[in-house]
Amino acid sequence: MNIFFREFTIECQGVGVLPPLSLSTTVVHFPATPINDQSIAVFYVENRHIDKNHFKHPVPRIGNGEFAAVGPTSFQFDIPENAPITISPVVGTVEPGTVCF
Repeated sequence: MNIFFREFTIECQGVGVLPPLSLSTTVVHFPATPINDQSIAVFYVENRHIDKNHFKHPVPRIGNGEFAAVGPTSFQFDIPENAPITISPVVGTVEPGTVCF
C-alpha cells in the first residue's frame, strides 16, 4: 500500500485593506490516503464584515475611501486544470457573520 502526504495551499485574495471574506485555514491537511482512494478535508469561508464600526475592528475598504457596504459577499474557487483536488461548493455567497462549509 502506497501512502503519501500532499499539501495544497489555498490563497484568499481581495481588493482593499481587508477582504470581507476569510478562510478558516490557508493550508488544508488531508489524512494519509492510499493511491486511487479519496479523503475529505473540511474548511470554511467566513464573512466577518458585520458592521462599519472601524473603532471595534478593521473594516474592508479600498485605500482611504469609504468602508465597504455590509451585506452578502460572493466567492469563487478557481481550481487549476489537472489538479487532483475537488472543492465543493466552488461558488457561493456568505451572509455577514456566517460561514459556508
